[in-house]
Amino acid sequence: MFSLLFYSCVDNTNTNGSKSLEKDESSRKNSLESKFYTIEGFAQGTTYQIKYEASHDLKIKREIDSLLQDFDWHLSTYLDSSLISDFNNADVQFYCQIVSSIIGIGLNVNQETFNQLPQATSMYLSAHKKFDVDSVFECLLEQLEIQLNKIEALAMASLKKEYESFLFRKGMISVFEDPSGKRFNGIIQGVSDQGELIIESETHAMKTFQPKALKLLF
Repeated sequence: MFSLLFYSCVDNTNTNGSKSLEKDESSRKNSLESKFYTIEGFAQGTTYQIKYEASHDLKIKREIDSLLQDFDWHLSTYLDSSLISDFNNADVQFYCQIVSSIIGIGLNVNQETFNQLPQATSMYLSAHKKFDVDSVFECLLEQLEIQLNKIEALAMASLKKEYESFLFRKGMISVFEDPSGKRFNGIIQGVSDQGELIIESETHAMKTFQPKALKLLF
């Protein structure tokens, strides 16, 4: 009795190579797939949120916070130590040679929530609808140009009257709090030529206050 043994050899080189290539291609595609990342923090007396699309976390929160802190140090009216606060509180005669200035504007457009800021609001919360940010920006620039042209034309009386018409709670009895914590009732009547807030007290006396000297409670 005898037996014949047949052996068959299969070349797995190509198969393994193909699987390896497929795996590499899959890994490459996964590494190139974009994801959305969110950066949040506090700035300019409110909060900010940035969403960006990238293949990986760029870890740039520290750099963003640094830029915003630098901006605050220069232009934040929330900080008494900022350059703009020093400018606003200084003797006007000291700056009589200044021929130009920087305008900083912070506007909450579509923000819905404000952590630890119960009195903050946005255009969305006021109008109950979303706004196109680019359109808002273009409209803002257009209005800025109009108002700046009024300044150049020395139409200050007209500009001041228009500004006062937009004062929050003007002509309404409101509760104010001074730095010592003392509260009193008063009515906002306008602003002085020096930029001070004019408030009519309960005794009908007109008093003026520097910007941010009082806290309006509502």
